[in-house]
Amino acid sequence: MTPGRARFDAAELRSVLDAYDLDALGFGAPTSIKEVPLGSPQAPKAVIECAGGRLLLKRRAPARSEVASLRLAHRVQEACNSSGIGVALPFRERSGQRFVMTGDGACELFPWIDGRADDRGAGDAFQSGATLASFARASEGLGRDAPPPGLHRSPTVRTWLDGLSNALAEAYERCGEEAACDLAGSGFDRTAVVHGDWHPGNLLFEDRTPTRVAALLDFDGVAQGPVWFDAACGTLMASLPREPSSLAGDGPLRLDADRAIAFLRGLASALGPNAAGDRGWRAIAPLMIETLLAELAEPVAVTGSLGGLDGTAVLRALDRELPRLEAQCRALVGIVLNRSPGEPKIMA
Repeated sequence: MTPGRARFDAAELRSVLDAYDLDALGFGAPTSIKEVPLGSPQAPKAVIECAGGRLLLKRRAPARSEVASLRLAHRVQEACNSSGIGVALPFRERSGQRFVMTGDGACELFPWIDGRADDRGAGDAFQSGATLASFARASEGLGRDAPPPGLHRSPTVRTWLDGLSNALAEAYERCGEEAACDLAGSGFDRTAVVHGDWHPGNLLFEDRTPTRVAALLDFDGVAQGPVWFDAACGTLMASLPREPSSLAGDGPLRLDADRAIAFLRGLASALGPNAAGDRGWRAIAPLMIETLLAELAEPVAVTGSLGGLDGTAVLRALDRELPRLEAQCRALVGIVLNRSPGEPKIMA
């Protein structure tokens, strides 16, 4: 296993699996259990092979293990499932809950879903955007008591950035304020839900042509907010350079325009014409910058690195390239928004 990752111990695995009636679920006794280094290092995962099929066991990070957060995520997953969006819905344990609480966090047992990873092409990006629109419709009204997105206008993120770069901290503040003004004028439903981590790694695709999304994964970050938060995250993550080392290099940082535009057009085509005049579209560009800065703030501030990259080099590159990145974000959204004398019109 990768050093620094959280692990299951044998007693925890036995206790958690004993909470499920695997025979009644059709899987039978486990024949092998193997931990796998997938996703967040704070959330260990294990593949469990049974005579009746394969399962995935996940323990949420402690900060994502509150009962209210779990139940909201499960309501959203159930709504997606009912709407035809592929999700790995956690199984219920013997008492009927979809999780088992341990001393280290909440464990969830999922069916294994086959699918391929995002191929970094425009087709998958389009389908990702269209699936986001379906997710927004399916989860409508479920966020009444949910917390707001953790990365938006966060005092903690601002404190981390203050200790790293004045320019980046000021950009985070400025973009958050700009987005908040646009969102305030968009009239979004305060009971709307965001996925909270919409990126290519949380989607599985069917291995066929034309492609379709097979499953939407990782509902740990579900929160209250409009679709535009997920739209910004999805556009950013779809368009960042394929090689992470670009974020710490000396050259210009260029977003993948084809992927970004495909994602936004997929979202626009599925949201429909009623969303065309929503001021939330304008918020996507500043939210992309805010999201980028928030995502790097904690790892660089706490560990001095970002995904194995030297934190100082990342900060130096972003200090230099931020104006260029911001201009690219605004240009990409502008291409999809065909601005005319009337209301903004979405180009499908």
